[in-house]
Amino acid sequence: MDQVITSMPTDFLKTSQTHEYDDRFEEDAETKAMLDRLLRASLEQVPVHGWSHEAVEQACKNESLPIGLKTLLMPNGPHDLITRFYAKATADL
Repeated sequence: MDQVITSMPTDFLKTSQTHEYDDRFEEDAETKAMLDRLLRASLEQVPVHGWSHEAVEQACKNESLPIGLKTLLMPNGPHDLITRFYAKATADL
C-alpha cells in the first residue's frame, strides 16, 4: 500500500538532497516539458491522494503518459514530486 504524505515535509530542504536531485541527469527541452506536465497534473491529484505514488500514477493516466514514465522522471515518487514542486516554486519567485 502506498504511503500517503498529508503535509509537506521541509526537513529535506536543509540538506544537499535538493542539489543531488538536480544533478541526477541532464534535462533536455522535451524532458523538462514532460516533467512540467507531470508535475502540474500530479499537483491536481495531491488534494485527493496526498503527496503519494498514487498521485503521480493518476496524473500519468489523466495525461495519457506511459505509467512507467513516473519511474524514469520521478523514481523517488513523492520525494521527487515535492522536490520538483519546491524547485519550481522557488524559480517562479
